[in-house]
Formats: sequence, structure tokens, C-alpha cells
Amino acid sequence: MMEQATVDLLWARQHVELLERIRAFDPAMLIPTLASVERSMLRAKFARQVGFRYEEENGIAIQLIARVSPTLRDTGQRPLGMIGFFAALPAQAATIRTLHAAVRWLEQQGCQTIIGPMDGDTWHRYRFNIGPPAEPPFLLEPTNPSYYPSAWEAAGFHVVETYHSKQVVDLPAVARLTEPAEQRALGLGYRFRPFDAGNFESELRRVYDLSVAAFRDNLYYDDLEWDEFLELYAPSRPLLNERLVWFALDSQDQPVGFLFCLINYVRAVQVMNHSRSVWAKLKFLWSRRYADAVNFKSIAVLPEHRRASLGAALMHQGYRESFRLGYRKANLCLIHDDNPSSKLDQARSTLLRRYALYQYGKNTEGHRHV
Repeated sequence: MMEQATVDLLWARQHVELLERIRAFDPAMLIPTLASVERSMLRAKFARQVGFRYEEENGIAIQLIARVSPTLRDTGQRPLGMIGFFAALPAQAATIRTLHAAVRWLEQQGCQTIIGPMDGDTWHRYRFNIGPPAEPPFLLEPTNPSYYPSAWEAAGFHVVETYHSKQVVDLPAVARLTEPAEQRALGLGYRFRPFDAGNFESELRRVYDLSVAAFRDNLYYDDLEWDEFLELYAPSRPLLNERLVWFALDSQDQPVGFLFCLINYVRAVQVMNHSRSVWAKLKFLWSRRYADAVNFKSIAVLPEHRRASLGAALMHQGYRESFRLGYRKANLCLIHDDNPSSKLDQARSTLLRRYALYQYGKNTEGHRHV
């Protein structure tokens, strides 16, 4: 039975419960916390959204949310439609019917460009992980069963954007190769300093300001208010090592770029199983010792400073400090295939994973922010 429903707290809880059931088909899946799902699902800016659920006798089989972007438009100035919070047991025919119901609703709202999976914008979860599955997932990596992409393609969606993650396994070599970029930047009057964890919120505000300025022209970028950004990144505080987050400063000591890395504590986070009990925290502390990689999550340089080798110089800080902290590998995470930052590995990396964003039908129009 197909159901169209209002998105609420119950819907968020059912979404997480369904993901737990789906994990039986892909034990490596990383399940988000209920709190994080509620934050991204119940955002006030998405007044035009509806949930679709397909039920079978043994319970919910497919669940997703269709959203109309309040700010993104295609080149015909029609609102961008998004399908996100997708969760499905392996039932392709039912998945196709559910996706088509969401598409029809979005078309009725005036959307002709429909993309997914996207939970609202690129600040939140989006894209399908399309493998290969040889290495375990890293912390904050999007994960999903392998049957998801084929079900979307059978429903008439096609790949519109592609992304990848890479892994560097010789940190000393890459640190040496990026050192000239640091020397060039220093010679031009720039300097570098690590994150001050004692002033977490003010430092995070600097990351936010730089992100908004640097990412504004990115594909499918949408604005995020500071309070939402703080709520999104505050959970990373216990995972943060100030030697792995760096700012580039100009000659006036103003931040003009940053590198944000996190130790890949994926196993330690998993053993907590979303609990915040004393026992769960002790298991986290014990399991941290199994981490052997650092995740290079985000890098940004203001447009007017992008010809000063600051990107490579910031990566140098990350490579050098990761090795000094005793880590063997660096995961360069979730890079658009056309992004120049993909070249900051000095050709010393191997492909870790690929990802795809899908669009419905044959409309290939771009988008604009209003």
C-alpha cells in the first residue's frame, strides 16, 4: 500500500528503524543517529515536502521524502525538486512505484529538474556510494546497499554528477612533495596556524564564514545559517584533533582558507551504537587505537587567493601532521570528479570509492540560486 504523509518526528524514527533493517543486506552500512536525522529532516526552510511510504505485510519496505527547494532554480527558473532520506528493502518494482509517486508530486509542484538522493542540500547527506566495497567505509561516508543505484536507474534516473574518494598510503612522500607549495605561500606573506580547540565555537565560525564564501559557486550549493552549521558540526568536537585542522592567514592575519581533517574513528563510533552512556564512551576510548587513517574532509580557499598554492600548502600541513601523529594513511574524501582539489595527492593515491548523484528523465538543465 502506498501512503503519502506529513514528515514529522515519527517519520524520522521510522526512517532510522528501516535503515537498521536494511543493514542486514549490507552490514557495512553506517546508520546516522536519530538526532541527526531529525535535525536534517525537520528543517523549517523545507515547507514544501511530503513523505512517501510503501508498505508490505512484513512492514515498511520503502520510505523517502520529496522536497521542493525554496531557493534553487533550474535555468527556466523553475524550482529544483529533490528526493532524499531514501531507505528501501530489496523490492525493485515497489521502489520504482514509490519513486514515480514522488516524481509526480514534484512535477505537480512545478519541478522539472529532479535530483537525488539528496537530503536537502550539499551540507547534508547526498549521493549514492557505488563502490568498490573492498575497503571498509570511513567515518561520515555515505553508505547504501548495492541494489539502490540499479533500482533508481530502472525508475528512469540517470547519473548526472560523479564523485570519488582516494587514499594516500605514503604520507612522508606526499608531505615532501607538497612542501614547496608551503614555502611558496610563506614567501608570498601567508602563514598557517592550527585550530584552537579552546575556542571551539569562534574557530568553527571562521570555518563557516570561509566555507560560505568559498563554496557559494559550487554545484547545488544552498545557504546554511550559522546556527544550523554549528548544530551540524558540534558533534565533531570530541573527534577533533587541533593538529589536523588548519587555517591559512594572509599578511593581515585574516583567515583566507582552511583544511578540516578528522581521525577515522569509524570503528570507535560504531561500537558506541549511538549510545552516550559511560560504558559506550569507554568502548569508544578503547576502540580509538584501531584507527589508522585521517579523513581529509574539507578544504577551502577564498577565490581571490587561489593562485598562491594555498590548497597544496594546507594539504602539506595535514599530510605532515597525520604522519607525526602516527597514522599510516589519508583518505581524501568525497571529491567532485571535476574539482581541482583532486590533484592535491601529487599522484600518490589510489581510488577508494566512487559516488553518483542522479537526475530523473532527460532534462539536463543547470541550476541557479535565488
